[in-house]
Amino acid sequence: MTETFSRQRRPGLIDRKSLGDIMLIIAGCLIVSLAGCLFEPASLSQAWAFLLPAGISAAAGLALRLLAKSDRPLVRHWDALTVVAGWLWGFFIGALPFWLLCQLTPVQALFESVSGWTTTGLSVMDVEAQSRLILFYRSFMQYCGGLGFLLMMAMLIQNRQSAALYAAEGHADWLVPNLMATARTILKIYLLFLAGGILAYLLAGVSFFDALCTTMCALSTGGFANYGASVGHWHSAAISLITIVLMIAGTTNFLILALLLKGKFRRVSRITEVRLGIVILVIATAGITLLLMDAFGLAWPAALLESLFEAVSALSTSGFSLMPYTGWPPAAIGIMIVLMLCGGGLGSTAGGIKLFRVAIAGRLVTNRIMKKADPARQVLTPSITTPQRTGAISDSQFKDAAGFILLYLVIFLTGSILLAASAGCSMQDAFFEFASSLGTVGLSVGVTSAAASAGTLLIEITGMILGRLELFLVFTALITLGRRLFRPGSLN
Repeated sequence: MTETFSRQRRPGLIDRKSLGDIMLIIAGCLIVSLAGCLFEPASLSQAWAFLLPAGISAAAGLALRLLAKSDRPLVRHWDALTVVAGWLWGFFIGALPFWLLCQLTPVQALFESVSGWTTTGLSVMDVEAQSRLILFYRSFMQYCGGLGFLLMMAMLIQNRQSAALYAAEGHADWLVPNLMATARTILKIYLLFLAGGILAYLLAGVSFFDALCTTMCALSTGGFANYGASVGHWHSAAISLITIVLMIAGTTNFLILALLLKGKFRRVSRITEVRLGIVILVIATAGITLLLMDAFGLAWPAALLESLFEAVSALSTSGFSLMPYTGWPPAAIGIMIVLMLCGGGLGSTAGGIKLFRVAIAGRLVTNRIMKKADPARQVLTPSITTPQRTGAISDSQFKDAAGFILLYLVIFLTGSILLAASAGCSMQDAFFEFASSLGTVGLSVGVTSAAASAGTLLIEITGMILGRLELFLVFTALITLGRRLFRPGSLN
């Protein structure tokens, strides 16, 4: 009897109710995607390929909610497992429309779905052969992926589980103490920039459909485009500049965007990651400009615009481009790889290591060099300015940043070697492509294509998932799951 009771009270791995809510949200995203039929009524015949997975996700979500027990104990790190399970479900369900409609293999369809939800932007599709429903779906899934399933859930539900899951997903962007109010404020900012971006593109001569899709992908730092030439399709300096502004907005911490909208420019100018981002962009743009002028004989205005666009696209992890990278000098490719590794702002839609961690690591290195150079000299504890305050960098912040960067670089090197072996490409191309996958960027030198092998795509899929879910979350979930499978008593 005691044994039976103990087995009934065995802690659950995930919060079934919250996972059910995520599944319902994913179903809702699929249904809303049918708005793409408004731009091409003939594509209404494809609606079944969205309604079917939406129905599956909704049914599974409702079933989990019915099975959930509020008094059921949960294992430690249940939040990490629930978040990862929710995203994996989204990847699987999101792949079904691509598989059912676009003549893709299951791995290719999964690749497209993961690239969309993670806001990466790598693609194996001939986008110009797709219906407007599919094109809208790709853009809308990136827009939702930029917000994240847990943020969308927080807009609708406020409880202890929502707050824990929101934090587990890596969010530090609490604009106000109340989670639901924070989520809705972020949505308002997102929608405000969406409206502004659409209007700007319309004034520049872009159709409403292209303006809507491009703005959604730019703000989510996603990079999916309706044309094979990406933003270079328009050959317009005005459109390029609008996209640069939107990519910067997408890669900026929501807290910083809120300060900008309140007119607190001086306070924003003192934030460490803002200053670091500007310095990196200036140096990278100048370097790429000189290299492109020498390699292609471009006039400096054209080279400057091209270089600024590509540098912003890489650092913001957006993935839009103006021209192919064929013939680019290796040094310029190297700069782009470094930018993709750095990534955008913490608490934004961007991927990569994040400028906040890069700044902490830089302060740590500078501090150690100064101490080594003059051991007798008193070296003050370095400080950092965030949107909330200026303060000394704590020991835990140093350790977290150093650990994350080390793990990120180990995965980057390992993934690049595996990708080179699988795709048969050079290490330079493998570094570029896997930096793009792991940083959820979406730029490509040609390794990613419809001809890529399933092994190559699976390596990139792994990189995209690890990059979007911030490494530690995935490994925490895997370790917790492993302990349940192999050491079940340790989690009770």
